[in-house]
Amino acid sequence: MTLQVSMRFFKALALIGMVFAFMLTVAGCGGGEGQGGAKGPGGKGGKGGIADRSIKITGYVAEVKTYSTEFKTTGELKAEESVELKTETAGKLVKLNVKDGAKVQRGALLAKLDDSELRASKKQAEATLTLATQTKERTEKLREQGSATEVEMEAANSSYESAKASVELLDAQIAKTEIRAPFSGVIGFLNVTLGEWLSSGATVVTLSDVSKLRVRFMLPQRYATGVNVGGKVEIKDAERGMTGEAKIRTMNAVLSTSSRSREVEAVINNKDGSWLAGSFVSMVVPLDAEARKSVTIPAEALTLDDNGGYVYVVRSGKAFKTYVQTSLRTPISVTIASGITEGDTVAVSGIISLHDGASVELRGIRNREDYEVTE
Repeated sequence: MTLQVSMRFFKALALIGMVFAFMLTVAGCGGGEGQGGAKGPGGKGGKGGIADRSIKITGYVAEVKTYSTEFKTTGELKAEESVELKTETAGKLVKLNVKDGAKVQRGALLAKLDDSELRASKKQAEATLTLATQTKERTEKLREQGSATEVEMEAANSSYESAKASVELLDAQIAKTEIRAPFSGVIGFLNVTLGEWLSSGATVVTLSDVSKLRVRFMLPQRYATGVNVGGKVEIKDAERGMTGEAKIRTMNAVLSTSSRSREVEAVINNKDGSWLAGSFVSMVVPLDAEARKSVTIPAEALTLDDNGGYVYVVRSGKAFKTYVQTSLRTPISVTIASGITEGDTVAVSGIISLHDGASVELRGIRNREDYEVTE
């Protein structure tokens, strides 16, 4: 019994000794790394060395790219004004005062529906109005003499106003039987025949003002301030070999949210009728000098978070998170509106490992030619 207890005691001592020796070995290894093999600043342990280790990245030096002095696009010429003239009421067409292709002045009567019943009703309403007017005048005189009551005066006024409204209503209904030119222009092809019964909303003819033609086009965001109202645009109809000059009349105050482009409208004088509405034309838009310059970077340098787009700018061996405003984007490049300037170096690889203030080591600079922005 005593022998068994002694054996157990010695085995326990041996086990304790082994554990103690293992702990000394581990402590010795850690101390050696901290003193003799420290990788971080100040000779501190392995954690400090890993945190401060430089991350190898590839960079790109931002440059200002000067674009062409003009922007080329296409568009369609449209009439200054064009409208389909339709009937506002149903009836028989009794007058047709124009022919196909005729020039008309504003307010000219183009077509007329039968209004005989309405005019008969108007005569009746006018007779009622005449009687109501006379009754009102007599009642007013009697009222001044004290021979008419207030109630009688109110009744006379009411009858007069009702009769007057009936005449005005019939005048409005008669006016709807007339189709007049809302502006000066050229008539298209007539869609009706004299004597035809027309339903309400039937198209009689199309009226167009082609003394001026307008054309709209979209200007990319990077050129959005490159033109001004009153600026000139060269227009070319290649099919007919014609070249002319249009003037910018209107510019949308906001950019399209889908294309990030600005809608612009230009107008060309067409008093001689040489240009045709509906023609497909090409355009050359001269640009201001400042609108032709922008900073571009590779698309992979840009990262997005809840606060917007940002890049890592490398300075003195450190990467700094920098938010930027972008404009034109292509599959390979991004145009920067603000946030970085020419000469800044941005990280284009190893970005997933970076954080603000991280130590970096540039292992190469990529060429600008690989990231040209296409027009």
